[in-house]
Amino acid sequence: MLRRLNVCSKLTLIVILAVLPLVIYGAWHVQTGNALAHEWLPRESPEREAYDRFIGNFGDDQFILVTWQGCRLDDPRLTAFRDAVRSHAHGPSALIERADSSGDFLAALTRPPLELSQDAARARLTGALIGDDGTCLVIVKLTLDGTRQQSQSLETIRRAADSVDGLGRDRLLLAGTIYEALVVDEAGALALRTFVLPSTLFALVVAWISLGSARASLVAFALAGFGQLTTLALLWATGGKLSAVLTIVPTLVFMLSLSTVVHLVNYHRDALRGRGAYAGVRAMLQGLRPCVLASLTTAIGMGSLLVSQLAPVRNFGVYASVGLVIATTLVLAAFPALVDLVVGNRPREATPSPRRHDGHHGKRPSRATAYVAFLDRHARAVSLAGVVLLGVTAPGALWLQASTKFDRMFPKDGSVIQGVRWIEDHIGPLVSIEVLLEFDTSEATTPVARARWVSRVEQAIREVPEVGGVLAASTFLPSFTSGASLRGALRRAVLNRQLESHRRDLAEDGWLAEDGDNEVWRITAKVSGLQDEDYGFLTEQVRAAVDQEIASMPEGITLSVVTTGLSPVIHEAQVLLMSDLGTSFMMAFLLITPVMMVVVRGFVAGLLAMIPNVLPVVVVFGMMGWLGVRLDIAGMLTASIAMGIAVDDTLHFLNWFGRARREGATDREAVSVAFDTCARAMLQTTIVSCSAMMPLMLSDFVPTQRFAGLMVMMLCGAVVGDLVLLPALILSPLGSALLKGSGGPKRTVAEGFDQRK
Repeated sequence: MLRRLNVCSKLTLIVILAVLPLVIYGAWHVQTGNALAHEWLPRESPEREAYDRFIGNFGDDQFILVTWQGCRLDDPRLTAFRDAVRSHAHGPSALIERADSSGDFLAALTRPPLELSQDAARARLTGALIGDDGTCLVIVKLTLDGTRQQSQSLETIRRAADSVDGLGRDRLLLAGTIYEALVVDEAGALALRTFVLPSTLFALVVAWISLGSARASLVAFALAGFGQLTTLALLWATGGKLSAVLTIVPTLVFMLSLSTVVHLVNYHRDALRGRGAYAGVRAMLQGLRPCVLASLTTAIGMGSLLVSQLAPVRNFGVYASVGLVIATTLVLAAFPALVDLVVGNRPREATPSPRRHDGHHGKRPSRATAYVAFLDRHARAVSLAGVVLLGVTAPGALWLQASTKFDRMFPKDGSVIQGVRWIEDHIGPLVSIEVLLEFDTSEATTPVARARWVSRVEQAIREVPEVGGVLAASTFLPSFTSGASLRGALRRAVLNRQLESHRRDLAEDGWLAEDGDNEVWRITAKVSGLQDEDYGFLTEQVRAAVDQEIASMPEGITLSVVTTGLSPVIHEAQVLLMSDLGTSFMMAFLLITPVMMVVVRGFVAGLLAMIPNVLPVVVVFGMMGWLGVRLDIAGMLTASIAMGIAVDDTLHFLNWFGRARREGATDREAVSVAFDTCARAMLQTTIVSCSAMMPLMLSDFVPTQRFAGLMVMMLCGAVVGDLVLLPALILSPLGSALLKGSGGPKRTVAEGFDQRK
């Protein structure tokens, strides 16, 4: 049996070497990219449906805004740059649809038929297209292909800047939702290129130091590295893109695979003590059950993210769980042959076993024995402290808030946010809230009457303190005359004719659309993306002003109001993020706990064993809630993952504990054996895993940085839970009392933890 398994392992190793070039090719050619924010939401959500309908009527609200320091109406580079961009707006495969400068909008207001004065025209555009200090911009709208090929579109804009004398790409300041999406993608790709290799090498060095063997470290690096490459190749093979969220997956799989190999190395050392050949196979068989269960529970934890309503989170759950299962399978299959080849399988000189003394376990004096004796004396206090900590921090999770805002993804003093801040300071707010007024055209209302109401709503929105600028069809229409005088009636008749003749222009410019029998007028409110208030609050403020104005509308006019745009969509994503956090964590708990109950052969014992695994997650997220630290989309991923990883060490601890109990050891002796045999490996895997995460904490991309930081905290909390709280619970009277109340024959906590008789 051992021989056949060894042959199978060698064949697996040969297959791995054969497919390695293809795996490297796939990992190297995986593409980066990210779905736009509205594509995160499920199609049936009201916010997604409203935004999709908005896109159907008006195209979208996604532009690239371009300016530079010193950009004014009299700057010759303004017109030259606009023309250079427009030169690319031709042909069936064009990425640019149109480009307009602030001067173009100003000219439209000052020429017939409006013929506004320069001051009046600038007043209408101030805060949206022209800054108080006269700073101007160019608005670039992309085609559908351009939106899908954001990187190429941005490069086209930059080449246009390079063609303008005295400008150049380095002077450009850009903003807009498309630019933000691209920056996020680039930041994720940069984090991958910059930190994955240092993370891998740092983890390797730490593994070398921890294991005390260069050869064992080489085995760990080779198998974990292949698992990492396989995950990237899986993305490439399935057509997936390495988004800002998925950039974490390769390092995560590497970290988990490395942890598995470290535990197997520990089993291999045990198998070499005074025994025959096939040490690699015997080590694999010895660690098979806990390693498979650990991988299974961790995959379950990550797979629980599939219940999320947000597409990036679901994708993370799919690729992380599948990648881990594949990597673990390859590690277990190839480990025996590789470890015997690199480390060797020569039996070591037999050493006194820490597990037997006069027919009993754990009697040999050791640090573990002294530590367990200390825990035994203070088991009640330690268990109580763990339960109290859980109870104190758990309510804080109820106050936890989410954020998916762009400005919280980068350092405030970084170039990305500083560029956005300069544009907001010199031109106006950049975030759009779209208000759609939908009139029933079957009613006897004139175009002028409808336009007048649009103008009144526009003015009401301008009075909202948080709104810095407003654009609407009424911005490009004459002032409306009220009253019953002959002059007023003639003026309205002229306006009616002008509106009818300019409806096509308003539709082409995206301010008016027909939707069946209804006429939809668009108003764009500009709010700051850098303020502390979330988009939900800002949207509510705008909607309240609109509703108050609509309430004064006379009866007989049917008008519906829809508030949409990327801002409300992003707010809904934040709401779903918090909902999904609780759902996925509960799902992970409900899926992992039965596995733990089967392992420890007891319902209450399984719940007891889960306490140390839940504690790190609850403490970290609870403290975030109490301290007001916001949770981003990457941070949300850590909850279920951390619980799955924490179960990993718990299973290995219980594996050694159960072996000792089956050989006749008492609870205290069995705990000492577990410490002697696997505590070192648990600490090593924690140190190695943390070392793989630590380089990512240096990233300027906040989601990657925060994910790594949270994982380090939770991993450290998990090992404390497994080496402090778990043995204290085993040794405390609380454990026995719980088991007595569970029904069935009376037994001790240790018997509940036995994996088999």
